[in-house]
Formats: sequence, structure tokens, C-alpha cells
Amino acid sequence: METKRTAALIVALVMVFALSSVAFAAVASPTGSTVVQTSDNVRSVSTAPLPEAARIVLEQAANDFVAEEMGVDSVFEPLLAIYLAVQRSDNGAASITLNVAGVQIGDVVLVVIRNADGTIETVYAAVLENGVIELELEDFDGCDIVIGKIVPNGAAVSTNVAGSAVTMPMTGGGFSAAPMALLLVCCLAVMAVCGKALIKPE
Repeated sequence: METKRTAALIVALVMVFALSSVAFAAVASPTGSTVVQTSDNVRSVSTAPLPEAARIVLEQAANDFVAEEMGVDSVFEPLLAIYLAVQRSDNGAASITLNVAGVQIGDVVLVVIRNADGTIETVYAAVLENGVIELELEDFDGCDIVIGKIVPNGAAVSTNVAGSAVTMPMTGGGFSAAPMALLLVCCLAVMAVCGKALIKPE
């Protein structure tokens, strides 16, 4: 009898924790700036973290670009800041495919580049799949890069990701208590049913 009560308690606990893990599971997101693929004329690619001062300058350039092109209805949400150097076999344009956490299909991804001569340019990147973008530029030979996406103004909040201050989408705005209430009812029902086996018979 003692074995049945112990087994029932273990089953009840497992089911409660299983329900909780399903309710709070998060979708994995790619991280870092791993180079996924390059064009044939690329011999090697190296990346390094971008110094804070350079990141601030490029993020300001991105904000100015968005404000000028799209007005106050949109803002720049920075996702990644890196130094990128590419060695090519010719002087032609090169394409680099990178993992960038936070990018989703349908996002408008903006890339701000400061070349070795100090000039700053702004281009759009193609989103190949969730977390993967492709850059195609004329000059990759040692440049500071900030990558981000353009989002509606008011739809983002500041946070800190990968050691640099960035903006992340707001979550919880449409939160409903119904799923949590259902989870609680299910947990109580499981404990009630399995708990009967824990009651010592008269």
C-alpha cells in the first residue's frame, strides 16, 4: 500500500511540473553572429565585438536615418553590433549570411556600416529565414556594423543583450489570465485525483 501511495505522489508531481513546463516553454532563438554562408569570392571572414563608442555612433546614425526616411512613426531596434573584416579573391561585391538573434521573416532589417575611411552608409539586409540575414556590399574590408530592424514607434523597450544596450519588443501587452487559470484548474484536478491514493484507508 505504501508503494502505491508513493507512486501516486510521484505521478502527481511529474504531471504538475509537466503542465507547467508546457505552459511556460519559450521558442529558442539563434544567438551571436555566426557566419552561415558567403559568396564564392570570399576567402575568409572575421568578426569581433564592436567598441561601445563605435556602437553608439552607428546606432545614432540609424536613428537619424529612420527619423528622416519614415518620420516619428518608426524607430530603429538594434540587435547586433560587430566589427567585420572580409578577405576577397577579387574586387567584386561580396555577400555574407549571418545569424542575428531577434530577426523574423517579414522584418525590415537595417544595416549601418562605417567603412575604414570613416564614411557611414545605410543599407537594407534580406531576411532569409528567422534569425538569418544576408548582407551584400561593395566593401567589406574592415568595417564597423550595427544591425537592427525597423519597428513601429512605441512597440519596443530598452534592454541589454549580448553586452550592448539594445531594444527588444514589448511582451505581455495582450496577456490573458485565462490560460493560467486553466493551468491551475488542471493542476488541482490532477492532485485531487492522484491524492486519493495517498489517503490511508480507515
